[in-house]
Amino acid sequence: MARQQTKELYSSNYSSDNTCVVKWHKPPEYWLKINTDGSKDAEGNSGIGGICRDHRGKLTMVFASSIGRTSSNKAKASAALARGIIRRIQDIVGQLNCAIRHCYREANQVADALAKWSIDNEELLIFSHRDLPISAVGPYRLDYI
Repeated sequence: MARQQTKELYSSNYSSDNTCVVKWHKPPEYWLKINTDGSKDAEGNSGIGGICRDHRGKLTMVFASSIGRTSSNKAKASAALARGIIRRIQDIVGQLNCAIRHCYREANQVADALAKWSIDNEELLIFSHRDLPISAVGPYRLDYI
C-alpha cells in the first residue's frame, strides 16, 4: 500500500508492470514550479541551478551560480536552500501556493544542466528562454513533449 502511494506521489504514469515514465509536469493553474539542482565536477568545483515555470510551462526565471569547491551533497543542499527562499517569500506575500517535493533526475534535466553550466561560469539570472545557456535549451524544449 505504501509503495503504491509513493508511486502516485511521484508520477501517475505507472503501468501494470511497474514501469514508470518520468518526465517534467506543469504545475496547476496559479502555481509556479521551481526545480533546483546542484552539481560537482571531478576537481570538486560545484554549482547550483534552478528554473521557475508557470502553469503553462513558460519560464519565469532561471538562476545559476558557482559555489566553489564542495561535495556533491553540499551542492545539492545549497540548491535546496533556494526552496527555503521561496518559503520566505511565501511567508511575506502570504498568497503563494507552495509545496516542496522530490523529483527524479529525469524530470529535473533543465536544473541539472544549469547547475553543471554554473561550475565553469560565474552567475546567471535571466527571465527569458531566449537567454538560456545552450546546454539547457534541449532539456527545456523536451519538457514540452
